[in-house]
Amino acid sequence: MRRFYIHPDYRRNQIDTYLLEHIEQYAQTYFERLDLFTDTLQAVLFYQS
Repeated sequence: MRRFYIHPDYRRNQIDTYLLEHIEQYAQTYFERLDLFTDTLQAVLFYQS
């Protein structure tokens, strides 16, 4: 997966958290590691929450 983006109209309604949790579960099942890179403060705050 190269990009993870939630349209602003759908942020803050838990769909972003729901999708990220499923991505993490999938990665734990099929991959040895998951690397995350971001270049925006908004994304950093989301991933830290």
